[in-house]
Order: sequence, then C-alpha cells, then structure tokens
Amino acid sequence: MAETRIFIQDPFGRDTSWVTQQVCEEFAGACLRGKRAADEAALYLCHGDYKKADLLRIYLVGNYQFEQLKEELIATYGIETFFKPKTREEHIRDLEDRMEEEKDNEVYAKLAKELREFRGWVPKPSDQSAVTVNVNNVANAMNSIDKSNPKELQRAYLSIMG
Repeated sequence: MAETRIFIQDPFGRDTSWVTQQVCEEFAGACLRGKRAADEAALYLCHGDYKKADLLRIYLVGNYQFEQLKEELIATYGIETFFKPKTREEHIRDLEDRMEEEKDNEVYAKLAKELREFRGWVPKPSDQSAVTVNVNNVANAMNSIDKSNPKELQRAYLSIMG
C-alpha cells in the first residue's frame, strides 16, 4: 500500500468517489508500463465506460500526487516489475502508431523500413558464405607443334582457348 494519497476534486462538481486509492495505484502501475497499457487499464478499471476512463486519465495524468505515487511504486517494487519485454507484435504496433503520427517524410521512411524488416518483408542475405568455385585449366603440353601445319596450329590454339 502506498503512502501517497490522491485527492481529486472535479471543477464541475461531478462525483469522483469512484476514483479510489486502489484504482489510482492500479492505473499508476499501468502508466509505468506504457500508454497502451494505461488506456487498457483505464477502460478495465471503469468497467468499459469510455467516459469514465477518459475522466480517470484527465484526473490523474499530470497530477503532482499521481506522479509522486508512480515514483513511490518504482521505489517500492522496482522498475523491472513494470517493464516487460515487448513482443514482436507490440513492436510492430508501436511502429505503426509512430508512423501515423509522423509528419516528417524522412523519419516516416526510416520507420517504414524498420517496420518492413520487423515483418520480414525485406529479404536478408543468407548467413552462408558465398560459394567459391575454383576451376583449374590444365593445358596439355605438346612436345612439338609443327608450325607449318595449319590444322595442328588450330588444334593447339583451340586446346588452349577452350
């Protein structure tokens, strides 16, 4: 149980009694995992009510006490508890999200290249080294060539040239 208590007061007088300390702590842990995890947790904690999930984000994200709570959770449980290695599909989704938001064409092209590589659309060179073929040409050594005989010269020339 965390020591930092979060007090929420809605400027429009809406009921905030459903935002309990437990809800705040669970949402803080999800926020430490990332934006997608925080969005999913907010929706889960609000039982599928999109309006409440949005209000929860508005109430907590950026709140000084909420930031203290996140730091306290890291100090208590360690950062490794909240960060899990991402799967290949999560990396692909993150790249797609970044591509949708990117306005610079050069950065977009780099992200697209990285996405193609993650999906395996870019053929990579094989790990095997290139096969080297050595061909040894051995010419038959003729003891003597009659240079006056054109057929013998032609045969000798063709045996050398292949």
